[in-house]
Amino acid sequence: MMAAALNVPVSIPAAAGEGGAWGMAVLAGFMLAGVGKQSLADYLDERIATSVGKPVNPDPGDVRGFTEFFARHKAGLAIEREAVKTLS
Repeated sequence: MMAAALNVPVSIPAAAGEGGAWGMAVLAGFMLAGVGKQSLADYLDERIATSVGKPVNPDPGDVRGFTEFFARHKAGLAIEREAVKTLS
């Protein structure tokens, strides 16, 4: 779905199955290693670059769906702004 939402191929590491918890653990490891010693990108490359799977290309139907959803969402923001003004 991320590939379709962004309309770009997406690759993930094999160990990323735990989603947010996995990402937070990797970020914690980076912070404990000492911020400033290397960039986050370099830290990630050293640890997960070899486990990244093949890219998943976006499905054209899903891309259309996300494009329509975001267009409707954007159109609705004016309604939200007016509601906030009214309630303020």
